[in-house]
Amino acid sequence: MKLSPNEVRTEMERVRANNYNKFIKRIHLRNVRGFVDAAVDFNSPVTALVGTNGGGKSTILGAAALSYKSVRPGQFFPKAFVGDESMADWSVEIELVDKPISSDRTITRTARFAQSKWRRNDFPERHVEYIEIQRTVPAGELTRFRRFLAANPEDFEISGLSADTVTYATAVLDKNIENYRSVTSKLNPSDKMYIGSAGGERQYSQFHFGAGEASVIETIDRIENAPKNSLVLIEEVENGLHPVAVRLFVQYLQNVAKRKRLQVIFTTHSQDAVDQLPPEAVWASINKRVWNGKLSIESLRAITGAVPDTRVVYVEDEFVVEWVRNAI
Repeated sequence: MKLSPNEVRTEMERVRANNYNKFIKRIHLRNVRGFVDAAVDFNSPVTALVGTNGGGKSTILGAAALSYKSVRPGQFFPKAFVGDESMADWSVEIELVDKPISSDRTITRTARFAQSKWRRNDFPERHVEYIEIQRTVPAGELTRFRRFLAANPEDFEISGLSADTVTYATAVLDKNIENYRSVTSKLNPSDKMYIGSAGGERQYSQFHFGAGEASVIETIDRIENAPKNSLVLIEEVENGLHPVAVRLFVQYLQNVAKRKRLQVIFTTHSQDAVDQLPPEAVWASINKRVWNGKLSIESLRAITGAVPDTRVVYVEDEFVVEWVRNAI
């Protein structure tokens, strides 16, 4: 499942050469939620957005979602009747690869908030799979699962999971899910829940899944069923997962991005997630300013002054870490 360093470099070269059917190359935020003038370049099929709480990660994720007219802007940037007057000055300029529109060059579109609504003229189409943070909320607490508490069985269809969903969810969870099933509403196919198996005939519904188990299976299933060339946005990729599962899940994202020509952008606070990516694939957002590179989670705290030490020394590798510690 894990890509080799050479495969990672090859995929990044495809991005640089605009060898994708659809791809967000750059977003430029002006006056958006405290971002006065900030640009983020997407150099890799999988990009991590790291940073402090309130630093702007989700704003960048939402700005990427604005790139395509299938996304409702209010899902990411709702406007309250009071307190949001500054939205009148917001704009997001987006540079895109979109081969059906222009086969030999990138295109630029600008989303502006004007007259109490977002204006997005001539924006392209693309399937966007948004994996929200509430995926780890227990099924019994979510409204969308209540219809599975009491319903007519004839209104639902039970089927096995796809081979790819089974393969990759099993690898991330280190748990065989080949006997798991999905239950889908015939009236509304977006209504879906999962049935687990404890071996033999013993089964249990998603109401009794662990949060991480449900998150991994549903997320991978949604991604595997998304069309090729989709955009996948994930909030807090590590939410509900063991550190080992986080590492395996990010490796899966790199794998599926290559297989299906996806672009994946996720927010995270996890060093385990960041460590799986090359430096060019990591953007830090701190106090509405952005940096490209593999800053560690601890270094983010140092930059914001949230580290109790009076001095911080940055070095290149583990050898120099030991050398500096001994010198001090």
